[in-house]
Amino acid sequence: MSVMVTDCYTKEQQAVIINGLKELDVKATSTAQQSFMNCTAEKRHEVLTVLEKEAKAFNEARSDNEKPVHYYTMMKQLTLWGFFSSKTGMTETLRHIPVPGRYDGNVPYTKGEKAWAE
Repeated sequence: MSVMVTDCYTKEQQAVIINGLKELDVKATSTAQQSFMNCTAEKRHEVLTVLEKEAKAFNEARSDNEKPVHYYTMMKQLTLWGFFSSKTGMTETLRHIPVPGRYDGNVPYTKGEKAWAE
């Protein structure tokens, strides 16, 4: 996530996500009475549910070019992108068909047979 933020995000987007990481702990403290990392899974879910609603309202109220999306939206997108582009996400969670597939140099050929397409 860090590489994506520093290499691909604008300075304004970087500031939003960095400040958002601090805000996440503030939100956790106000919602669950402890820092986000010290919360149980149930408390984290509660904090993230509050943030999901807040981000949805924020993103709907902003105009397209006005300002970056809510920090929670950025974090969620990065988390999902990171997981689904990982080996585990791509091979165990998603349906995976390796392309171009394995190489088999000893497939019998019959004259006039159609080629494979994948």
